Amino acid sequence: MKKIFLGLFLTLTLVHSQTATVEQLFNIQTVKVKEASHSKSMKSFGFVKVDESRVYDVAPRFGGFVEILYADKLYKKVTKNQALAKVYSPEVLQAKDEYINSLAYSKNKGMIQSSMAKLKLLNIPNYEIKSIKKDRTFTTILSPASGYVFKKSINNDAAFNAKKVLFEIVNLDSVWVEINIHQNQLQTLQIYRHI
Repeated sequence: MKKIFLGLFLTLTLVHSQTATVEQLFNIQTVKVKEASHSKSMKSFGFVKVDESRVYDVAPRFGGFVEILYADKLYKKVTKNQALAKVYSPEVLQAKDEYINSLAYSKNKGMIQSSMAKLKLLNIPNYEIKSIKKDRTFTTILSPASGYVFKKSINNDAAFNAKKVLFEIVNLDSVWVEINIHQNQLQTLQIYRHI
């Protein structure tokens, strides 16, 4: 054991004294590391489909009339809580009047909370409830998510009923790709996950 240790010691001393490089001692050639891809390619065809968990229907809980249509084109990009339409609804106007009257004339907290709950059940945005004294005639329909308008069933000055789907918003941040391949090509596929 001592002989091996001494031999290693002598070699290390020799390398240090001659300041030889690793390439010189072992006759090794070095090259710069390059990024390269060695994957196999395969041609096929497929279809890009939307992820159904990212499709949102916009169906108001009240009926009314379109005053201004902001989402006026198919495939228009919208963001979450962006205004899709400004509408007039007699049902929402009545609920707003009840809330204003309960604030002005009633000291009963239960009555005020009840009238506010009615507005929330109609899906009236919080910012609109807070500014109810400034503008109570119109209400705004907001986008539930960011995405694109894939379907639109109303136009300017149109009337709509409660529960009617006015817009379909589709988020395309994640999609499905369905590809047709032959049975014998399955073994050459690798599954990649993007997280």
